[in-house]
Amino acid sequence: MPREHYGFEIGESTIQRITLGHARAMFESGRARLDFPQAPGLHKQIVAQIDGGMIPVVEPDASRTDKRKGKTLSWREAKIALAHGKGSRTPVYGGVIEGGVEAAGRTLLTCAVRAGFGTDSQVHAVADGAPWIAGQIEQQFVEQGSYCKRCAAPTPLLMSTRS
Repeated sequence: MPREHYGFEIGESTIQRITLGHARAMFESGRARLDFPQAPGLHKQIVAQIDGGMIPVVEPDASRTDKRKGKTLSWREAKIALAHGKGSRTPVYGGVIEGGVEAAGRTLLTCAVRAGFGTDSQVHAVADGAPWIAGQIEQQFVEQGSYCKRCAAPTPLLMSTRS
């Protein structure tokens, strides 16, 4: 796929290694939930994004000795978040499968705090318009958060985060 879309080739083992590295980092970062900051942040403006998508989950039949047979396929929504300080090239990622929208909102707050969010920071969140996202931006960041539906023309703030 990279050659078809981006003009270069990359080995499957490299893709797997990078993906597992990101998954490990997200798992470790998900263990320590950070509370709303009580001190000024490293960045005045934090750009954040969160979205959900369905993922397949395959579970073996516990009653069978051969775990390769009798599997059950189900679907769950994974919610992925990221945040980074304006101008930063190092986004902080997080994700949840269990816990619902409240857990996803806490994950986004944790990402923002790890990215430099503080008492003097503003979070500018961009998402696809799902009502739960707007609700979590308001609940987690109160007056320090703003929300914009993804639009065809990027806003000046988001354009300034690109290089």
